[in-house]
Amino acid sequence: MRYLITGGAGYLGAKLVSALAARKGTTGILIADLRPPRLRPPMTGFRKVDVRDAAALNELVQSEQPDVLIHLAFVVDPTHDEPAMYDVNVNGAFNVLSAASSAGVGQVLFMSAAMAYGAWPDNPTVINESRPVHGHAHYMYARHKAEADRIAQLWATLHPDRTMTIVRPCTIFGEGADNHFVRMWEGQPFFPDFGGTDHGTQFIDDNDAIAAIVGLIAGKHAGVFNLASDGEISWRQCAELAGIEVRSVREESFTSFASGMWRLKIQSAEIPPSFVDFFKHPWQISNVKIKHALPEWSPQHSSRTVFERMIQERQRALAAGGPGIR
Repeated sequence: MRYLITGGAGYLGAKLVSALAARKGTTGILIADLRPPRLRPPMTGFRKVDVRDAAALNELVQSEQPDVLIHLAFVVDPTHDEPAMYDVNVNGAFNVLSAASSAGVGQVLFMSAAMAYGAWPDNPTVINESRPVHGHAHYMYARHKAEADRIAQLWATLHPDRTMTIVRPCTIFGEGADNHFVRMWEGQPFFPDFGGTDHGTQFIDDNDAIAAIVGLIAGKHAGVFNLASDGEISWRQCAELAGIEVRSVREESFTSFASGMWRLKIQSAEIPPSFVDFFKHPWQISNVKIKHALPEWSPQHSSRTVFERMIQERQRALAAGGPGIR
């Protein structure tokens, strides 16, 4: 079985490469990324390629003829250059799937996100896969994921004879994770309490996530699958575990201040103020469907445990002189 993984040199990609390389029946893995991987297991190759380059992608996929194409190449952290982020996240996804279509790739796994559903006041308490992805008008990552997800859905409709697996994970944490979802708990003077419902959020251990992804690929499970651990943790509990004071504030005052920080590109203001909606509204996902598809799979860590371990790891890193919870 030959695999081609876009974004395979990244945090999650590297862990997936290692897991697939250890599987019996794997004959080759090609990592397609802008940077070479730090580690390269046996039977693993590397090609520098930009997902925005449609011609290069077409040439690569045609020449490699992978049995399975896995698309993980996305920009996660918000940026002030949204056109560039959109070009990677949405146009890049289109280019990858177009190349897979032209090359006749029979199996594709597309990594979406739970955030693609968006955070809306009319969301059900727990969202299953039948709910459309609405994204978010102002939060770039959620909007891009929703658009790219719909492209993957269209690809599946246009290729009913092939296997398209769309995975919508909650926030993935594990050793080495370093993105704005991790750093948002560092150096914050307080966590805002707007006086509404303290909704829950979800985190999944990276090893649990990788095991599920490998299971979906091995079983050729077509369709959409949410990916989450069992249980949830409230935002207030997250703040308390991170040692951040929870302070009652007016939403208008907070978002006005956050907007100014974002516009001024203050280093600590990594997340645009539109993220506030993900504190205010529910967007937890169900993992019932993936458990039915993979009866041998069960998450080994709860959302709370995953978050606690992340906080502890970052605190240890700070104590050792590296980046971490302040």
